[in-house]
Amino acid sequence: MNKALPSELDDIFLGSGALSYPWYGKVDISDTPDSGWVLTFEDSGAEEEPGGEYRITHQKLWATIATLAGTEGKAVLGEDSRTLKECQRLCFNGADDVDFDSDMADRVIQIAAFGEVLYG
Repeated sequence: MNKALPSELDDIFLGSGALSYPWYGKVDISDTPDSGWVLTFEDSGAEEEPGGEYRITHQKLWATIATLAGTEGKAVLGEDSRTLKECQRLCFNGADDVDFDSDMADRVIQIAAFGEVLYG
């Protein structure tokens, strides 16, 4: 397994454009190594879409990516084979060999925050 550096995860996920979706409110990025990001999800009023702050550390994001790249990935992502393949490529080929678009990055971030995709 080829673990990506925190700066590489920042580049991939923050640079994807995913955090421009309307369910992301405020995004705070820590200057402390591996403190990650604090994401504020907008409260839509729907019970299945909880608003509030969620800390996404690089360690938690990497654990989510590794889970999605493994045998549990298909159960979590369903038929979303593009995101599954990018997680596998990130794990086994490294950060230079991936191309997460905003939708794929958003799914991974939401799974890291909630354990599933709730928004979008």
